[in-house]
Amino acid sequence: MNIIELRASGFARLTAVEIRPDGHMVPITGKNRQGKTSILKAIWSLILGASAAPAVAINKDAEQCTLFGDFGEFKITRTVKRREDGTEHWDLKVVDASGARITKTPQAVINGWLGALTFDPLEFARLDAKKQFDRLKVLVPDFDFDATAKARKEAFDARTDVNRQQAQAEAAANAVPLPPGAKPAPPADVTDLLARIDAADAAKRNRIAEENHRINERNQVDLWRDEAETLRAKASQLEKRANEREAELDAMAPLDDLAIENIEALRAQITGADQTRQTIALFEQRDIHREAAIELKAKSAKLTAQIEAFDTAKAEAIAKAKLPVEGLSFGDDEILFNNVPFAQASTMEMIMTGAALAMAMTPKLKVMTIDEASELDSAALKTLADMAEQHGFSIWYTKVDEAGEVGFVIEDGALAQ
Repeated sequence: MNIIELRASGFARLTAVEIRPDGHMVPITGKNRQGKTSILKAIWSLILGASAAPAVAINKDAEQCTLFGDFGEFKITRTVKRREDGTEHWDLKVVDASGARITKTPQAVINGWLGALTFDPLEFARLDAKKQFDRLKVLVPDFDFDATAKARKEAFDARTDVNRQQAQAEAAANAVPLPPGAKPAPPADVTDLLARIDAADAAKRNRIAEENHRINERNQVDLWRDEAETLRAKASQLEKRANEREAELDAMAPLDDLAIENIEALRAQITGADQTRQTIALFEQRDIHREAAIELKAKSAKLTAQIEAFDTAKAEAIAKAKLPVEGLSFGDDEILFNNVPFAQASTMEMIMTGAALAMAMTPKLKVMTIDEASELDSAALKTLADMAEQHGFSIWYTKVDEAGEVGFVIEDGALAQ
């Protein structure tokens, strides 16, 4: 639907205006402060009611104002009257092509004609970045931005935590106070060393016992010899026994040849084994931290791959969607234009982008308004005209024209004669 006829009387700066547009571009021109913008506000107020109107809708010289629009399938009339207390009362009348009045929720019927971006191309630019992003998501129907953003954030937060743990593990590994040199070989078997000490102690005791035993035996020999002197009668027998025992003693291995391990040396080995075990424990502690850091690094890389996969899926969905404006793309909860935030685009770029987006959303009511189109050069206006023709839109725009030779010229709140 388009506007076939627009009438406004007693509205804002307008006294009485009747416009029947011819073509897709509807220029509203004239000098400053003549009521050009009031034409556009009249369109908005006709469609949306008081919410789109100036705070005081009725012209200061009028008692009431009337807005009328013929849209072919429907005709809309809004009447605004001034109450005694100075407030304004709005009345809405909507009739269909047959002349039947729509009495049940007429505003809801009107709202059903509108697209997500209504009429004004700059409305999109006025939204905050997140709302711009949400408005355009509908142009990529096969991609769940919210679910992907949530999963990506979870992966990003997890990777941040893993990277922190990895850094802590590496710091802990580097903080272990290792002694100079390489990691030592495993320490001696302390159990074996203790057993050998016990054996050496026993051997030493046995040696002492044996030494005492031999001393006693030598003493016994001397006693026997003394007794032989005294007891001559037994001398022969005792001498024989003495010689035999002495021969036995002489045949025994010297005591100095007994193999007894050095107990102090074995104890020294135990002490060394304890020190080696402590050193090895430090190296093992360092290795545990390093292994944890390696595992965390691998986990971080896996999460990075997940994040990149989310970004790739998002980019592929956007590319497949073929957004209606070249250079327009999705960032993180914001819209980008030529890879920079949309808010940094020029006014002309914002208008052209907003117009293309509004048309792409194919509302039933194909009407667009642009206030002060001075930001648009002739090439931009030509492009808008081509777009309007292609999509069946009519674009109402205001522009200062001192000569009063272009479009519908407004002069002192009415069409110039």
